[in-house]
Amino acid sequence: MSSQLKLDGHTEVIYFVEAILHHALSYGASDIHIERYDSGSRLRYRLDGVLQEVKTDAFMQEQYAGIVSRIKLLAGLDIAERRLPQDGRFSFDYDNGTVDIRVSIVPSISAERVVLRLLDSGGFMPSLESVGMDEQSLALMRQTLKRNQGMLLVTGPTGSGKTTTLYAGIHAINQPDINILTVEDPIEYKISGVNQVEVKESIGLDFAHALRAFLRQDPEVILVGEIRDYETADIAIKAALTGHLVMSTLHTRNISGTIARLINIGLPAYLVAAAINLIVCQRLLRKTCRHCKSPCESLPPLLVPKINGKKPLRLYRGKGCRYCRHTGYSGRQAVYEMMPVDDELGHVISNYTDSPSDAERQLKARYTTTLEQAGLDLLYQGIISPEEYLRVLG
Repeated sequence: MSSQLKLDGHTEVIYFVEAILHHALSYGASDIHIERYDSGSRLRYRLDGVLQEVKTDAFMQEQYAGIVSRIKLLAGLDIAERRLPQDGRFSFDYDNGTVDIRVSIVPSISAERVVLRLLDSGGFMPSLESVGMDEQSLALMRQTLKRNQGMLLVTGPTGSGKTTTLYAGIHAINQPDINILTVEDPIEYKISGVNQVEVKESIGLDFAHALRAFLRQDPEVILVGEIRDYETADIAIKAALTGHLVMSTLHTRNISGTIARLINIGLPAYLVAAAINLIVCQRLLRKTCRHCKSPCESLPPLLVPKINGKKPLRLYRGKGCRYCRHTGYSGRQAVYEMMPVDDELGHVISNYTDSPSDAERQLKARYTTTLEQAGLDLLYQGIISPEEYLRVLG
């Protein structure tokens, strides 16, 4: 990333912190990393899911302690505490709106390390049509969202777009005659007409506690930001079996791993089989910049066996230009694999523990497509580069 944070002669810590926030938001960053080492300091933004360094002058190194203190003040944290991790939040006015800034500070061997998560809670609300699903996937999602009970699980690693997909689903069914309750950590978008609760573990309000309360609130739809433990999973599964549509996420890398995770945390396989309507697994890939993309002259060796001799006429990669900040990438595209659970697959899941490898083979045969094939389709269309395919799906 060739951009440099310019201070225009200002030397005040207050101005510097504000300049960082403005600069990061103007680039569409999701996170800001501020850190110092014995050899110097470093500022990085997460852009399109990848950390990129931003050039700064000597001011950040010289005033590092003051910068951290300023951020602590904004977040209502203890300025004097430098031995323990601290978490906080503050709001920042930007572009006629307000951005929610989540602060995490961790003491390292050199200095306190700061990560700021930028959440535009009043920003664009995604629709199912905007998240990159093909027609078959869209039809499955719509069909699942029309059901009055059962579970919809969206899975994938951190930063794969799971929450965006869930919000798109909520947006599709958000009507006055449907009572929708969500418990999230954190709330990333505020949705008009939806009752949203944020986890506050410091006072004992976790996912499980909120879920138990929700069942007394006459809901049709419940969104659980993440299933992390047996207690949350148990309540969510039972809610899905008693007349509620439950939507949630799991940090698993594939669909069969999702089944295994639920069973391994203690849920009976027959309940998992009975509750789940649809499992969605997804990834986000950076799109090749359309302004500077050019045909590849060679292929990475690791890609050759994956295309099985079906190399298209041309693959593309970005050279880097001013439109993409000289990265070769601009924007992101999701890829999905889905597995709707019918009676036949329910039987397979119920007997999962008898032969996990056989069950996984039968489950995979029923995926709508695989992430790898969906990624190859984007590669062949020139939407992503060979390097990006290998980075995410290789």
